Amino acid sequence: MAIYSGLTRAEEAKLFIDINTTQRGVPVALLLDIKQIAEMESNREQLLREYFDRLNKDPKSPLVGKLSAAKSLKGRISRVTFNRAVASALSSGVLLDADADFRYRLILNYLNAFDAESADKRLLVRSVYFEGIMEVLDEVVRSTIALYGNAKQESLQKVVRPLARLNFGGAAGGRALPTKKAVVSLLQAALRQNVPLSEDML
Repeated sequence: MAIYSGLTRAEEAKLFIDINTTQRGVPVALLLDIKQIAEMESNREQLLREYFDRLNKDPKSPLVGKLSAAKSLKGRISRVTFNRAVASALSSGVLLDADADFRYRLILNYLNAFDAESADKRLLVRSVYFEGIMEVLDEVVRSTIALYGNAKQESLQKVVRPLARLNFGGAAGGRALPTKKAVVSLLQAALRQNVPLSEDML
């Protein structure tokens, strides 16, 4: 808030027009940092910050050095994209009631499985792709547990292999990927085709 005094009526009107036509909102990433400083973060925001920081520093993480806290950068996932994608995964399914460390280890296994199976390592840090794979996390983990009885990286890799090898038509050379909705649809279709059926199941 700012207070101006001693302005003429014309100056007041000009200032009003300037403020209401040129003002831009504060970037969301900056607001997240300010909320932390002001101790106004929700429990969910604190958890997402912890995961973001851990995945950016953990030597076992495929996202080390590939996350950007302050702004959007090519070849990095912004905090805003990360929060949106991971919050969605935390809000339902297998991660909903798990403790924080279990959730982190499962997310780490999942991201490592995709990283290990992807021919194009740049895909993991494309926003649309990252959000897409996080949206199908619950379905992938449930399929993995049903097939292999665990959610270890090696088991997850077997399930994500056909997903990680999909051609999205925009991965190479920085071309645009399809929309997130299209990416999710392709991932789900590949996952559901991968469910094995045998005579002894009947």
